[in-house]
Amino acid sequence: MTSNTLKLIDIAVKGIFATLVTVLVTFYGLRLQTESAARTQAEQKAQDIVSLQTQQKDLDVKIAEDMFQSLTKSYLTDPVTPGDADIQRRLLFLHLVALNFQDVPVQLRPLFQDMDARLKRPEDRRTLREIAQEVARRQAFRLTLGGIYNSGPLAVSKQMKIPIVALDPTTYVVVDEVKAESVKAHIESGLALAGTVGPFNVGYFDWPITDNTKLGDYRLSITLVENPGQQPSIRIIVFDSHLAPDRFDIKEMGRSLWENVHS
Repeated sequence: MTSNTLKLIDIAVKGIFATLVTVLVTFYGLRLQTESAARTQAEQKAQDIVSLQTQQKDLDVKIAEDMFQSLTKSYLTDPVTPGDADIQRRLLFLHLVALNFQDVPVQLRPLFQDMDARLKRPEDRRTLREIAQEVARRQAFRLTLGGIYNSGPLAVSKQMKIPIVALDPTTYVVVDEVKAESVKAHIESGLALAGTVGPFNVGYFDWPITDNTKLGDYRLSITLVENPGQQPSIRIIVFDSHLAPDRFDIKEMGRSLWENVHS
């Protein structure tokens, strides 16, 4: 093989190698550019989704705020007129507010108690309780959907001691007194300051999202379950603390401080 042939082969190999390197670099560059464009598009899409969700949430809050103000203004400022029509209108108002704001920690008990005091007919009072009971059931289901404990209706009697093992082996709900429309109870727990919380009265217009006791990382709520003509019943639920807001409560702040000191 002559030297000229070898030189030609060498030039050809180098040319092919250079071309191959150029092709590979170009391909890799295009691939990086495509991946970068895809990432940018995905990030932009995610930002658009977050922005849309934020706008939707702000709109929902605004609509809810306007609706709540409109309904409460009507209920509180409209003159009370005698007759069944006014009673039914106010019951409808409470039903609308209760269902539309069942996940909002607004204490509506005073409105229900005020309405209960106005009602004379047993069927109207039963309707009012059914509205409150429906909201309590929905809240109990939603708050415990991912855990921890929902007792369902429990028939109770005086001095009954109910263990809440799902929360803590040392935690009990103790029934102190049973009346026709209320139950007095207290909580005994190693998680509580001084070992006890309460006693407190549980009525038909108590709801888990606003009427609960914080114990460690969880909250415990007791609600009264209407059971006409039978032994009174309660529902006990335990749910994650973050699912309901903290209230400015001196006793609860004291329990939290005690738990932090002894943890």
